[in-house]
Amino acid sequence: MSKHKILSVGICTTDNLGDIAIMTMIHNMFTDAGYQVEKIDFNFRALVENTFPFLVQKRSSSEADVSVKIVKCDCLDNRFFKTLRNCLKFFFYWPLVLIIFLRKSRGCSKVFIGGGNLLMGVEYGFPLQALTYVLFSKLMRKRVDFLCVGAGPFTAPGVKFLLGYALRLSDRVICRDSESMKLIEKEFGSDSVKLDVIPDPVLLWPKLSETKGYKYDVLINVLPLFSVSIFPDGDKQKANNFRTSIERLITELISRELTVGIFITDAAVDAHIGKQVIEGVLANTGTQLILEVPSNPNELAMLCNQTRIIFSSRMHGAIMALSQYVPALCICWQPKVEGLYSELQMEDFLVKLDDLGRFSVSDTVSKIFDIHTKQQAYIGYIQQKLDKIKSQYIELWGTL
Repeated sequence: MSKHKILSVGICTTDNLGDIAIMTMIHNMFTDAGYQVEKIDFNFRALVENTFPFLVQKRSSSEADVSVKIVKCDCLDNRFFKTLRNCLKFFFYWPLVLIIFLRKSRGCSKVFIGGGNLLMGVEYGFPLQALTYVLFSKLMRKRVDFLCVGAGPFTAPGVKFLLGYALRLSDRVICRDSESMKLIEKEFGSDSVKLDVIPDPVLLWPKLSETKGYKYDVLINVLPLFSVSIFPDGDKQKANNFRTSIERLITELISRELTVGIFITDAAVDAHIGKQVIEGVLANTGTQLILEVPSNPNELAMLCNQTRIIFSSRMHGAIMALSQYVPALCICWQPKVEGLYSELQMEDFLVKLDDLGRFSVSDTVSKIFDIHTKQQAYIGYIQQKLDKIKSQYIELWGTL
């Protein structure tokens, strides 16, 4: 068994550029540290589909997951039926995943589980998948490090028991921020899980060369926040309020003669709200905004590099901007966002929401113009913070 060979388990098949960027950086940093990296997709369906295509019918996002056709009806969108369906599919995939795991883990001394949102609700089957990979690893006498991208789903029904058992079996649990670590400690106790904090690796995405001039003064990343079709605790009125706040912000920035654009980092989930915002702004101002849809993390980094200021709803829209030393305001809608900005001592860049899903447009405009006038000072501050994180990261990464 080689101490320099590691099995990396994470979300590999996804439209979410943040998840792709995390996996890319994890693999690159292990490679730079001298490891030979074997990769395996955390998602059972994607793993089996790519390894045994003759067993599983390839599908589009609107088709069933397995070769057995599932009749479409409204009840299948219900949380209970979605959970039941994914649990049944879990037992179909389980023996095939074991075969793949045994082959891929051969010669590996460690298993690193993490990269992408592995902690989604039980209706997606992800907690069962997380526990399965940990159990497989421990049965094969492998060391297990588990990277938690946020910790909010630990409070979801059916998740706490499964993930709690997986984390207690792991040799180390790594959080990206102190707020997520506090939440895990609160849920499971500080003595039952060995915890460390390592900043998001995407903060260390390679800095691209400077561009001549800027394409945008402000580039705004949108997400269907509070959408009932995306979030288990979604609220239609709050979702509308949030989108309206975004439209009001853009309208105000355009009235002050700033060049504004829209970008998304998960085309499958965010495209609809991006188009809605563009239509709303067009009705308000007569200005046709461009919807930027980068196809990979490097294109996202290039887009950030062409922008003076990023305003992001998604955490990785902000993280990628910061990696390029671009000042980034971010909607504070999860503890992990607050934790990230606290670690960077950039709490003033957070945009808070009220109980109705709205944010203060006037305060946000003031922050944007303050950053606009002090841009070089903020760039220097971000660079200083990231240089410090890089040295800490290299030291901590070496302990894995």
